Amino acid sequence: MISINPRIDFITSLITPFKNNLEIDYNVLSDLITFQSDNEVDSLVLCGIMGEGGSLTLNEIIRIVENTRRNINSNLKIIVNIGRSSLRETLNLIEVIENLVDAFLIIPPFYYKLVDLRGLYNYFSKALDSVNRPVILGNVPEYTGIHINKDLIEKLLKYESFLGIMNSGGNLTNTQHLIETFPIKVFVRNDALLFQSFKIGAHGVISGLSNIINPVEVRQIIKDMEANDFDSAQRKKQQLTKILSIINEFPSIAVLKSILHWKELTSLKLRVRPPLIDLNNKQDIELFNKLGELI
Repeated sequence: MISINPRIDFITSLITPFKNNLEIDYNVLSDLITFQSDNEVDSLVLCGIMGEGGSLTLNEIIRIVENTRRNINSNLKIIVNIGRSSLRETLNLIEVIENLVDAFLIIPPFYYKLVDLRGLYNYFSKALDSVNRPVILGNVPEYTGIHINKDLIEKLLKYESFLGIMNSGGNLTNTQHLIETFPIKVFVRNDALLFQSFKIGAHGVISGLSNIINPVEVRQIIKDMEANDFDSAQRKKQQLTKILSIINEFPSIAVLKSILHWKELTSLKLRVRPPLIDLNNKQDIELFNKLGELI
């Protein structure tokens, strides 16, 4: 059954630019924000997986948010990932930055294993009790080792601030189940499944690819889907699939930073923080030979 939402949210999961000394380059961050703002993006996720949020200190997250708020236009929304292994840190971020953001993304606390449903409920409920902004839960078990299941979602529905869930991976059946079962928004994180996800009613995409291609190209696919022009959307999606198939051969965040420099969107090649590793010269050459004129 095809049920296209009348308005699909387009969100970029923004990278965090690091200089050679691994400090944040706030000038480049401002440039990246402007690029997104000028190209039809609805919202930015800051300090998420693509933004290497797990490597950031609380003070760095706060400064990123402050910098973004100063440089953003009035229409672009700010969503900040505040999922931390320490619940106290999550609550502290809510207290400090809530007035500067439009919504929060909260991924499960990583590091823990085989967590009981009651423990996860306690973690998320304490966060939801503390916010006055909408909250998206991030279901990214490949990064956290924790799956946000239907029982947990059901228990959290009582919170008015619970806006939706970001669903990762390639399980369209699970995505469709969430869409059809719960009165929340479902956002997809897998750029390769944009077309299929929108056809089954997904409410939006949280994209990493839109860091390195013109976001207008992704927006046009969304517009085609909203207009029920599936043939046009499918043709445009095939081009993105070619790009993704090449990018997926390389480490996901480092490859985006190499491409940003190659496209001259940054003057220097941005670094990733340990334990991630930058692409070496051989990998860069291989990447750009394969991409050719695709981007």
